[in-house]
Amino acid sequence: MEYKINPTKRCLECGDPIQYGRSDKKFCCEACKNRWHNLRAREFLKVHSRTIHALDKNYKILDDFILRGITSVDLGDAIQWGFNPDVMTSIRKTRLRTEIRCYDIKYYRSDTRIYSIEKVNLSEK
Repeated sequence: MEYKINPTKRCLECGDPIQYGRSDKKFCCEACKNRWHNLRAREFLKVHSRTIHALDKNYKILDDFILRGITSVDLGDAIQWGFNPDVMTSIRKTRLRTEIRCYDIKYYRSDTRIYSIEKVNLSEK
């Protein structure tokens, strides 16, 4: 493998010219490489953490409905309690309606209501 000096190539992290190394080298040093990858990992963890938090909040709200014996609720009311209708663990379309799950709780949703809220056996598919 031949190493060439390529002064036009710049480090993705700091922007300094890459003076030596492979022709496809992206970073000037290991420190820049680590900083660049750590920043991307941190951004992913922030998104991941927000999503898990929203799922947990939805689960607590749905579980509270079940404990109170509520099987149907107005979507607007659920949103006011902090429910996020865009976050779910799975969605399955049947001929007549769409089943939505938040972990082991399943429900159906119309434009204005969440209904048939119930816990399911995890072995049920």
